[in-house]
Amino acid sequence: MDNKGKLADIRMTRLRECRMQLRPVDKRTVEYRELKDSIKEHGLWQPILVRPAGLNSHEVVDGFYRYNCCKELRLESIPCLIRELTDKEVLIVQIQTNAVRLETDPIDFARQIWRIIKEEGEMTVGQMAYMVKKSSGWVRKMLKITRLCAEVSTAVQRGEVSITVAHEIAKMPPQIQKELLTQAVVLSSTDFLPIVKGRVRQFKDAIKTGRMEDYYRSLIEPIPHLRKMKELRAELKTPTEGAHFLVQMDVKTPMEGWRMCLDWVLHLDPDSIEQQKERLAKRRVWEDEQAVLRKQDRKNMRGEK
Repeated sequence: MDNKGKLADIRMTRLRECRMQLRPVDKRTVEYRELKDSIKEHGLWQPILVRPAGLNSHEVVDGFYRYNCCKELRLESIPCLIRELTDKEVLIVQIQTNAVRLETDPIDFARQIWRIIKEEGEMTVGQMAYMVKKSSGWVRKMLKITRLCAEVSTAVQRGEVSITVAHEIAKMPPQIQKELLTQAVVLSSTDFLPIVKGRVRQFKDAIKTGRMEDYYRSLIEPIPHLRKMKELRAELKTPTEGAHFLVQMDVKTPMEGWRMCLDWVLHLDPDSIEQQKERLAKRRVWEDEQAVLRKQDRKNMRGEK
C-alpha cells in the first residue's frame, strides 16, 4: 500500500465514488447538513483520499460525506490525497475508517472483514484486529454474523435484531435461525437472550452426545395438511383407523371423538405427528451433514487443511 501519496487539487468532474462503500451517505442526517454548512462557510480543509481510475479520472476511497457535500455545493475542484491502491487495499482503508462508526452496516462490515481474511490467505484474526484497532474477540464476533441466514441478516440491517442477539443466533444452523427470528423480532433483547442461549446450550449438548435427531424432533411443530381424498373415501367405506384411534386416545365423549376425527383428517393424530417429526428430523440431520461436506469441499478446492 502506498502510505504517502501526493496532494493535488482535482476537478469534481474527474472524481467518482468508489463502488466499495461500507457506509452509505445519508444526506438526511444532521451530521451531513452541518458538514455541508461548514464546508460552505470555511471551505474543505481535509483532503479526500482518492486513487487513480483511468485517464484523468480518480475514484473516491475515503471522504464520501465531504465529497457529496462539495458536489452539492458545486465546487469546481477539491484537495485530494492520491494513492495507488488495489481493491483489497481499498477495502482495508474502508474497514479502518468505519470500524468506530456506529452508522456502518454491521452485516456489510463483517462480510468485508471476512473477504479480506479469505483473500489474504494467511491473515490471522489477530492481524485483522490490529488493522482495525479492535480486540480479537470483537473481530471473531463480527465474523460470526457472516453465518446468519438471509432473513436474519435483513432483520439486523433493518434494526429489528440487535448485534448481540445476532451473535447468538449465528451459532445455530440456518433452519433454526429462521425459527428463532420469529421470537427475536417481537421480544426485547433482555427477554430473548436467555431463550436463545438456552437453545444454543441444548444444541451443543446434542452434538456432543450424538443425539441431533432427538434434538430436532423436540423442536418440530407438526404441520396440518389434509389427507388425500382416496384415503378419506376408503376410511368412509371401510372404517379401520377410527376404531384404532378411539381406543388409543381413550375417547369418552362425542366432542372428543369429533376432535379426534379432525386431527386424523389433518394428520395431527399421534401416529401422524410421530411420523412427521421422524421424517423432518432425519431431513435436518442430513442437511447438517451436507453443509459440513460442502464446507470441507470448498476448503479442499482452496488447498486448505
